[in-house]
Amino acid sequence: EAYLEGRREVVELMKSRRIDDAITRLQELAAAFPDEPQVENDLRRAIAHRDEVARKAAFAKERESLQGLVTSREFEQAVYKTQELMAIFPQEPELVDLLDRAREARDRAARKEAYARRRKDFEELVRNRDFDAAVTAVERLVAEFPEEPELQEDLRRTRAARNQAQHKTA
Repeated sequence: EAYLEGRREVVELMKSRRIDDAITRLQELAAAFPDEPQVENDLRRAIAHRDEVARKAAFAKERESLQGLVTSREFEQAVYKTQELMAIFPQEPELVDLLDRAREARDRAARKEAYARRRKDFEELVRNRDFDAAVTAVERLVAEFPEEPELQEDLRRTRAARNQAQHKTA
């Protein structure tokens, strides 16, 4: 009777997510009823459940931290942290996707920065009326960033400005 009451208590404790209390009660039951093999099985399962809940909570916290790094554009740190997490949580397939996304975000940001820097250099050449160098610069931009629609118009205008400047000096 005491054994059955103890098992009912354990079930209620598990339902209310009081896992540590359930483990304590199972340990008490195991000591009081050493001939009951089910108690040891339940104890092992409860401990495994507690450990899994803790692992999932730790992973969720780390994933949130990782997302914060990506949001704050700390891509190198995000890639490094994801690789670190893959060693700690090898059973989480989501990390492979997170690593790919962090790398893609890093690469997109680097590409965007390179475009902005090279475009600024091109615009400076135009302002300084160095049209030969500006045409070369914008041609390189077109080759490297063909997805940027304004570059074709920049190339056309820069060539026209170069031709006009050459006619004035001739």
